[in-house]
Amino acid sequence: AQAVAAAATERFPYVARVWLESAAIHRARNAPEDEVASCRRAVELNPTWNRAIHAMADALERSHRLDEAREVYRRAIARLPMEADLHAALASIDWRLGREQDALAAVERALRLSPTM
Repeated sequence: AQAVAAAATERFPYVARVWLESAAIHRARNAPEDEVASCRRAVELNPTWNRAIHAMADALERSHRLDEAREVYRRAIARLPMEADLHAALASIDWRLGREQDALAAVERALRLSPTM
C-alpha cells in the first residue's frame, strides 16, 4: 500500500485526496511524521477541505503536538469562520491545553453557528 500511495502522490501531486489517502496509509504504518506531512500537503492544496483539516489536527494530536493542532484550527477558522465543527474542535483542544476561557468561547461560537450541535 505504501508503494502505491507513493506512486499516486508522484503521479498526482496536486490532488489533495491522494495526499489524504497517503496520510491514512502512514497512520496505519504508525509513521506519524509522514502522516502529518501528507496531511499538511493535502491542506496546502485545499485549505478549505474540512476532512483534511481535521485529519491534520488529529495527526498532530496523536503526536502530542496540541499547540500545533490548535494553530491548524485557528488558521482554518480564519478561512472558514462559519464552520461550527472547527470551533468545536478548537474548543476541545483549548480545554485540553488548560485554556478554559478560550474553550468556552469557542463552544459558544460553535453553538451560535449550529444550535443543534
